[in-house]
Amino acid sequence: EWDHNVIYVGNGEKTVRGNVSSGDGIWKSVNAGKTWEAMGLKNARHIPRIRIHPKNPDIVYAGVMGDLYKSSDERGVFKSIDGGKTWSKKLFANKDAGVVDLIIDPNNSRVLYATTWNIRRTPYSLSSGGDGSALWKSTDEGETWINISTNKGLPTGLWGISGVTVSPVNSEIVWALIENEKGGIYKSTDAGKTWKHIGLEASRHISDIIIHPNNPDIFYVTVQGSQYGPSLQRGVYRTQDGGTNWQRVLYVDDITGASSLSMDMNNPRILYASMWQHQRYPWIMESGGDTSGLYKSTDGGST
Repeated sequence: EWDHNVIYVGNGEKTVRGNVSSGDGIWKSVNAGKTWEAMGLKNARHIPRIRIHPKNPDIVYAGVMGDLYKSSDERGVFKSIDGGKTWSKKLFANKDAGVVDLIIDPNNSRVLYATTWNIRRTPYSLSSGGDGSALWKSTDEGETWINISTNKGLPTGLWGISGVTVSPVNSEIVWALIENEKGGIYKSTDAGKTWKHIGLEASRHISDIIIHPNNPDIFYVTVQGSQYGPSLQRGVYRTQDGGTNWQRVLYVDDITGASSLSMDMNNPRILYASMWQHQRYPWIMESGGDTSGLYKSTDGGST
């Protein structure tokens, strides 16, 4: 936000397919992408999130998943205060659980949230969930972290992948997506102290939560749905009352889900959604079809 010439890129995919590609650390440009320099964390393998301090581009955080095929120490949240020249590990769940999501509170840069995911990939199998999968919070610019996964209202039992985001207009409002027997969307109205389940538990795969920049009661969710068969719970969902009621505003068919959504923050009535027709079987995946494509709304998702 402070200097748009400074760009950081973390290599390695987050989508844990059988042919998932790993990376070679973090790269940085200080001239809006004209030239690049390697900035370390070469053995991180998979870096799904980078967050830059809104007022100081020398302070940067990297959410590192680590090696997906074996246990490793290079996982967690890493912080640099010298523009990426050196890094220190600030959050470490365990050798099998790395960071999959990381966000800075847009209203208070001292507050960060992160999620960790115990994930193991082999050429023929995938294990999601286990010890170390959790939701974390820091109130001192990422220096120390507290596991808030057992806070009132959050689900018990096995956690898989999870995501977290904060309202851009009210820091007390936080949302979490959690893979769990009682999965779906959870909402906190007291900065993560307590939580309430607000639905979409049958959605199986949620890609994005997009929050209206001026009204935290309006937000959109992209639902891919089950990958292993037809499902009616797919598409783009909207709530206008903070999650009490949901309306499906974009639906194509029972094998085409919403894979991503973006909003024009200068005109939040304009949205773009990508729809993906795909089906997964034990040994193969069918990807693409006539119903895949890009959709645009100019009335806040109503059409």
